Amino acid sequence: LIEGQAGIGKTSLLAAAMQLATTRGMAVVTAAGAVLERDFGFGLVRQLFEPVVAGAPETERHRLMGGAARLAAPIVALDNLDFREGPPVDQPAVLHGLYWVLANLADSAPLLVSVDDIQWADTPSLRFLNYLAHRLEGMPVLLLGAVRAGEPEADIPMIGELLITPGVRALRPAPLSVDGIGSLVRDILGEPADRAFV
Repeated sequence: LIEGQAGIGKTSLLAAAMQLATTRGMAVVTAAGAVLERDFGFGLVRQLFEPVVAGAPETERHRLMGGAARLAAPIVALDNLDFREGPPVDQPAVLHGLYWVLANLADSAPLLVSVDDIQWADTPSLRFLNYLAHRLEGMPVLLLGAVRAGEPEADIPMIGELLITPGVRALRPAPLSVDGIGSLVRDILGEPADRAFV
């Protein structure tokens, strides 16, 4: 879990990890929290799984949604989106089903799950991330997330629980030093810059 202030480079680190994962033959699913979507139950989870499930050929879709993963159909199966009373919010069976969708995805290739802006995630999706973090032992899955520190509207207890989950490591990037900024400017401009400019 990459934690830090706005602009520190969290999203860039996620992008670099996704590029590296892709070049190493890993499958990648990605999502990002958004302030305007915080009230959309399982919005973050839908970003992770709907494109994969919707884009899969029918036989692959059946494999992904087979077994216990069927419990997640009300959330990620596109033909089940007509909810009369709204989608299930955080039923344990749904969380278990989402776990199995992910496990079925990881059967085909090692999987990177990249989640940006966790501080703006909806509560059901945060519950799923916590549920998942406790169950990754021995799976070919890397869960990588980024969270903005000090966000007043964040679900601090839920994010705190994620941070103290066994196996979760917190990365807190430091700001660039003057020498680091000089190196970055040199890489971008192709020549060294005056120290006052840096």
